Amino acid sequence: MAHNFLLMETFVPGDNPAEAWTDWRQRYELFETAVKYNKEDDASRIALLLSVIGKSSYKDYLTFEFPTLTNGQTRTVKDVLDKSDEHYKLYRNVTLATFVFNSMLQKPGQNFDSFVTEIKLQANQCEFGAAYDRNIKDRIIQGLRDDVLRERLLREPELSLKKTLELCKSAELSKLHSLAMSQPTSQIARKFAASLILTCHVKLESNL
Repeated sequence: MAHNFLLMETFVPGDNPAEAWTDWRQRYELFETAVKYNKEDDASRIALLLSVIGKSSYKDYLTFEFPTLTNGQTRTVKDVLDKSDEHYKLYRNVTLATFVFNSMLQKPGQNFDSFVTEIKLQANQCEFGAAYDRNIKDRIIQGLRDDVLRERLLREPELSLKKTLELCKSAELSKLHSLAMSQPTSQIARKFAASLILTCHVKLESNL
């Protein structure tokens, strides 16, 4: 069967092989679906994986020990990917990941959603388990740039992660509204006109 191949970069372990592998596997599985190779037999799927995984990772694969196959059994691409999970998990440094997590602060000008996304991505490396929500909530409160909002959150007696997210998003939205209302009418009008002109220009180009 012919396939229209997209480009898939090889795996680069970098300074954090465990995190790099988790990210690469997710993108590879999307890639395999995009080129419709997920419908092929496992031998072909494994061949594709080993063709794009990179020279050093292929050498790692050659050292993997798989269970002996019995009559009628075949090795699957999932077997290879899972074995790679086991291999690169050995490089995971939960202590370092947790240290980085506990040091995270909201950057100047960074919106709240972006800050929360960074926190959650880092938390995924920390193996928090059942304490995941509590750690996310605590990191948000400690890392916020808004001291007034932090004090408000600390006064809440029963503060869940969901409630924390709601209050922080509401506070950010209120600030944006206040900022817009404080601008001179002429300035708002100019921004609206500029936005309208840009929209019309885009529509005009799309009709050409």
